[in-house]
Amino acid sequence: MAGQKHVSFGCPHCGQAGEVVWRGEGADRELLRLSDGFHVEEGRLPGVRHIIVCNNCDEIDPPRIMP
Repeated sequence: MAGQKHVSFGCPHCGQAGEVVWRGEGADRELLRLSDGFHVEEGRLPGVRHIIVCNNCDEIDPPRIMP
């Protein structure tokens, strides 16, 4: 589908691999899909809309994939 961006990543703490799929760009982008083994949390970091957290080690993924 047009406008989707697939980003492969790995948890920098435990190495668990995953993929996230976004639609759109910048502040308006929307999370469409996230690999099993990760979840999204809101309000964990001040000023961050939502963050991706590893289910295995509960660490926050690098800022390069967060909106």
